[in-house]
Amino acid sequence: MQGCLKDSCTRSATFTRVEPIFENLEVARNTAIVAESPRPIQAPGRVVSDGAYLFINEKGKGIHLINNADPRNPIKTGFLAIPGNYNFMVNNGILYANSYVDLLVFELASLAPGTIADQLPHQPTSRLQHVFHAFWQNETSDEVAFTYTAVPTTEVLDCGSYGEYVSNNEGQLVDISQKQIFSGNEFAVVNSLDSTTNFDGISNLLSEATIAQFTILDGKLYAINKDNLEVYDLINPIQPEPLATHNLGIGGIRLLNYENKLAVAFNGGIFVYEVANTAVPSIGYSIPNASACDPIAFKDGLAFVSKNIDSGCLSEENELIVTEIPEINTSSSGREYPMSDPRGLSFREDLLFFCDGSDGLKIFDVSNVAQVTQNMVAHFKDLNAYDVLTMPSPSNLIIVVGTDGIYQYDFPSQSTAPTALLSKISFN
Repeated sequence: MQGCLKDSCTRSATFTRVEPIFENLEVARNTAIVAESPRPIQAPGRVVSDGAYLFINEKGKGIHLINNADPRNPIKTGFLAIPGNYNFMVNNGILYANSYVDLLVFELASLAPGTIADQLPHQPTSRLQHVFHAFWQNETSDEVAFTYTAVPTTEVLDCGSYGEYVSNNEGQLVDISQKQIFSGNEFAVVNSLDSTTNFDGISNLLSEATIAQFTILDGKLYAINKDNLEVYDLINPIQPEPLATHNLGIGGIRLLNYENKLAVAFNGGIFVYEVANTAVPSIGYSIPNASACDPIAFKDGLAFVSKNIDSGCLSEENELIVTEIPEINTSSSGREYPMSDPRGLSFREDLLFFCDGSDGLKIFDVSNVAQVTQNMVAHFKDLNAYDVLTMPSPSNLIIVVGTDGIYQYDFPSQSTAPTALLSKISFN
């Protein structure tokens, strides 16, 4: 009798559809990189301090150059317009920056303020193609997608197709059969408009934190390219030479340096690789309680992990976890300290500078890791803090990245509070 059932129905389903923004690599490579006069900071990304200069990424557009020789009076000197730029590093007077999937190399000495003011095209000293991967790439049309727009979508569906959809926490339906497939210029994902949480971390794979990452360690440049770790020799720093390619077996997200080792962050965790022998990197440790979404800092064989429930990696609590770094496959529970809105963190000697989002900047004495939150030496509530940079000794400078600007403090090593707010570089 069931074989004779001919009932049918339709239902209205609302979900979020992601529409990637595609760029043509040939067009991007032929676009002049222009050294411009200063422009407003509107969508800041990575921030780097190097000597007398601050470098601030404008997501997808380039890098702001700021003369910070006098932190009381930082001066915007120019903007290097690099299409598709999200990540960069500065090392020994050389600027390494991505432009979509390519690595560009600039000599900072050529980026003098006078040149920038002239708004002249400024070609990189060298360009290495396809060092990184895009989140989607059509090799036939040479198009890549690094960013997207989220569009609320309502469709009338046959009830028989309901099994192809799942409901997220916001009650929205998502086509799970298509969640990893681009169809034309559309990409359906599990995600509410106001959340980065997603099945399998799909939304994280399209976020700022995971755009092609690279780092420099012991005279070599390491870059993540899908499942591969690419190694470049920097004997000639302005002309990186391919040295080796290692298959990691799983797609890496970002790279960190840990005690002359390379930490590779995945969606499911962080592994530390021994890279002294570049021919055969080997896993030495895993970092428990940590994933690609979590800011992390290292000190004396310990990992300090900032866990935020809104990170997109299924963190269950807003907390700071302090854990030993064991050998792989061993377990460590770690110490857990509740926080309000945990973000970035950094060390100066035994002081931990911890960004707690809307609850400001907190400074802890961690000489006793069993009593971290009991030893808070300062708390600055007048800013929404999401990252912090501590300068190497003997500098007293502390740079805090807030939601509305960059705050620079003078913080003597033996002090329990910044003696002065030196300056603020506002975002527009």
